[in-house]
Amino acid sequence: MPSTTFRCAHSSTSIRFATDWGACVADALEVGDRVEVRRRFDAQWARGFEVVEVTANGYRLRRESDGEVLPVEFSAEDLRRAHKRNNDFWWMSA
Repeated sequence: MPSTTFRCAHSSTSIRFATDWGACVADALEVGDRVEVRRRFDAQWARGFEVVEVTANGYRLRRESDGEVLPVEFSAEDLRRAHKRNNDFWWMSA
């Protein structure tokens, strides 16, 4: 997958841009960061994961729903920082 490194205009964070997917991925996630994982089946993003270890080959993650550490490593291209959603309960309006 072709990728290019550039600097974000609003910060000094170095970002890698995966051109095939159109997603920005931070070069360096840290332990404790909440992330979303790209599903291999349909390339959509799954929420509810946390970085528990940074390895030479990628990242080890914990699933937040049950606290289970996943048995595989994930590459940076398959992760993005979790986005804060304005209204997770959009169907319930007051």
